[in-house]
Amino acid sequence: MKENTGDGLNVVMATAVAFDGMLEATFRVDPWLLHASVEDLVQLIACGDDGEEYANALLANGAKYDAGAKALLTYVDRAQKRSLVPEDIAAFTCKMDIDEAMQFVKVNQPNIYWAVMMALGRAFQVQGKVVETISIEKSISAHVMVDEYLQETGQSSFDLERLVGSDWIEEKVREEAYAKTIFDNDHGWVPNEGATNVNVIAKVVIKAD
Repeated sequence: MKENTGDGLNVVMATAVAFDGMLEATFRVDPWLLHASVEDLVQLIACGDDGEEYANALLANGAKYDAGAKALLTYVDRAQKRSLVPEDIAAFTCKMDIDEAMQFVKVNQPNIYWAVMMALGRAFQVQGKVVETISIEKSISAHVMVDEYLQETGQSSFDLERLVGSDWIEEKVREEAYAKTIFDNDHGWVPNEGATNVNVIAKVVIKAD
């Protein structure tokens, strides 16, 4: 049986019944599933849901987290010590939905889930390399003083057409992009905090505003 805690995390339940039917406990097993190892889960699945080892493992782990499961385990232990449990029946039965439990593990411990599936021969892993290229285009406006242009370029006069495609004006766009926290790999700008690691490609359009 599966329930929901209300915080979006599904829980997995198991039910145990004593040999004489006098005591029953329904308890959560997801706390154990969240920390179960690959070996634990492989052994649990290998036992089969009708196996005595399966029932023992479920109740023993449930008793660590649930008072009802602990009480039932104590009850059957005492009954066994007093020879009250018939030899031809189990001291208790305990079951959960294994498929449901493994789905819980798949969601909450995906690495463990796939390791279990591979250990059981139910899945295999493939590996490859993927090259990702991210291109980001932004419109950047930069304002430049004419005097600054003449002084830095050594030009004697201002010619708007001469600026189109020039390295100097592209650098001004890059500087403006840097000020807006874009990191330029090619020119080694140190990014501001929170800047994204992208390569700035300056496509310059000069406007005489």
